[in-house]
Amino acid sequence: MPIRHAISCRSPKAVAGLRREADAQCLGRTEWFDARQNAYRRRQRPFMIVRDQSDIERHLATIEASTRRAIEALGSLGSPADALRQMKFGTIGRHPIEDRALNLVEQINQTFSYLVALNAAKWLLEAHPDTGGLSLAPGAHASQRLDIMSVEPNLVGAEVFAATSPFSNRKLDRDLNRLAQDPSQHRYACFYSPGYAPGRHSKLEKATGVQVHCIDI
Repeated sequence: MPIRHAISCRSPKAVAGLRREADAQCLGRTEWFDARQNAYRRRQRPFMIVRDQSDIERHLATIEASTRRAIEALGSLGSPADALRQMKFGTIGRHPIEDRALNLVEQINQTFSYLVALNAAKWLLEAHPDTGGLSLAPGAHASQRLDIMSVEPNLVGAEVFAATSPFSNRKLDRDLNRLAQDPSQHRYACFYSPGYAPGRHSKLEKATGVQVHCIDI
């Protein structure tokens, strides 16, 4: 049965398989597999190791430079309508850490994730000098199991996010659930939201052994 006709009478899972088969027939199996692998790698965010405050300051300077380049690109656009179009669909932004173009909305989201992660790392390195350094991969659970993990195995682990409220999309609850199951000895949920004072917020702590901290960025 031709694939196009077979799709209409199969389950959703079978349809997905048939569509992959169709893709493979059009591209050739090797090319199709390579394309899938490359797309997967693009979705992954690499982790970075910070061992001291100088490492953190270097990354913060990179974020500031990426932000400046994006603002300059935005200012060079013509009409307001074109600016909005580019912000939504274009790649006038810059990745906060890597030297590559990025959608501006995605840059904003990733920038604040990195800002929380790096500023949380400042505090964590001071609070736990025996970590051996920290591995940071905010939002990249395909790279490591938590956003921040100590180089010393299972010593320190943290999840980080920035949002209008820690309750937006149940983000804090999801992070607490993830941390509650993690074997790290010291576990933290770190966030930034406007209107919350920097420091520990024990009233938000719902998972045994997991501290909740608002990070000043």
